[in-house]
Amino acid sequence: LQGINSIIKTKKKFNFNIVLIYPKLKCSTKEIYSKFKNVSPKERYKIATFSNKKLLINYLINSKNDLQVVVEKKYPKIKRILLDINQSKGCIFSRMTGSGSACYGLFKSSNYSKVALKKLRKKYPKFSISIAKTI
Repeated sequence: LQGINSIIKTKKKFNFNIVLIYPKLKCSTKEIYSKFKNVSPKERYKIATFSNKKLLINYLINSKNDLQVVVEKKYPKIKRILLDINQSKGCIFSRMTGSGSACYGLFKSSNYSKVALKKLRKKYPKFSISIAKTI
């Protein structure tokens, strides 16, 4: 996704292993956007740019969710969750979805995501935590 209603499509389908955590915090999109000030400049990419998985991962690592800073200030727990995901072995990067509060980590393999899932479930037993794969 590259902004509202703008989807970047790739010619190839890539399989990714993802751990999702929903900490059951209600982030009001209206409230988060009302505190949001700095918009990152839009970047244009050609579909061919993501012809291999490594290039796409590098793009994702170097992109960001502008709303994450606002949510982390309001809910420091989100910052902690993202750090815990990121510090999990095999995690490539972690980020918050949309205006929050769900968080995710992209993992190098399904084995790494399974190990992270177990550890994160122990640390956050009251949160919804699962593994997802791209389709």
